[in-house]
Amino acid sequence: MKYMVIAKLFITTLMALSNQAYANHLDEQQDFLVQSILNTPFTAVVTNTQVTKLTSNPDEGDIYLLNADVQEIITGKAETNISYRIFVEFGEDVLVNKEPVIISLCEDDNGYYWPGVGAEFPVTAALLTVAHQAAKTKTMSNLDKAKSHCN
Repeated sequence: MKYMVIAKLFITTLMALSNQAYANHLDEQQDFLVQSILNTPFTAVVTNTQVTKLTSNPDEGDIYLLNADVQEIITGKAETNISYRIFVEFGEDVLVNKEPVIISLCEDDNGYYWPGVGAEFPVTAALLTVAHQAAKTKTMSNLDKAKSHCN
């Protein structure tokens, strides 16, 4: 009986710690999403449709072009389809994930480009709510020209 009580207490403690860790992860993810929206000119819900390798150089890495259907604009220009460049380590494969994602992109004279880790998020109700709130904050604060993640 004593062992059963100890086992239940142990399991309850582990579950509580797991829930706290999950909540902390969500908070971090939400914070990263807000910063991504505030510091890039374009954020949207997209579905990637095609990937093409543009260049490959052992010294500089590989550049891919991704095409995507835009499902919802969060901040930036109204677009229905976009193309954006992604820079990866030499020899790294880029696969098309057909699941919708929230993505923040930078822009230069050659078009959109992915600024790196922390600019792509899963589409969840909670993250969409946070994204819309961040977009309102960005508009109200006149931060639309902010591009600190892009420099």
